[in-house]
Amino acid sequence: MLPYLTALIEQDKIDPAIALGLLRISAPVELHVCGTEQLAELLAKKQYPDSKSLLTDLILQFEQNHPGVFMPGTLATLQNIAERELGNDSELTSYLSMAAPKFQKLREEKNENDNDHGARYASFAKTLNDQAEENRRALKELVNETDPSDAASLSRAIDALNNLQNALI
Repeated sequence: MLPYLTALIEQDKIDPAIALGLLRISAPVELHVCGTEQLAELLAKKQYPDSKSLLTDLILQFEQNHPGVFMPGTLATLQNIAERELGNDSELTSYLSMAAPKFQKLREEKNENDNDHGARYASFAKTLNDQAEENRRALKELVNETDPSDAASLSRAIDALNNLQNALI
């Protein structure tokens, strides 16, 4: 709904207060090319008589819809818009100027933790690789020693296969 409302506001086909009301009752999806930051820029550019109120409402809606560190880049953009349009003395501007860098740092730390799988698990991965290689060798040896026409040979092969740990067949 967010891209549609942005287009309608841009073309002066809907009152921005009504658009924000519709946005509030929807579950807005932030798109890379058309999200809250683009709508905020548009509202600022249009210079409505109640632009400050509209921008404040939009930013608060964004915070309610996306609490936490969901989109620190959007918060930084909203911070810049708030500074420019609401002024540095605004409570919302103050909050955003403190929150945006903190959320960005948290996002970077989360990404670093999520992407760090190397050194911490290297010995575990080596152990698994060694076990898998040992299982492959044992399986190959089992195949070479088994006579498919001999019931006793097949029975031994089945028992050996059942005892093989994490075998890849």
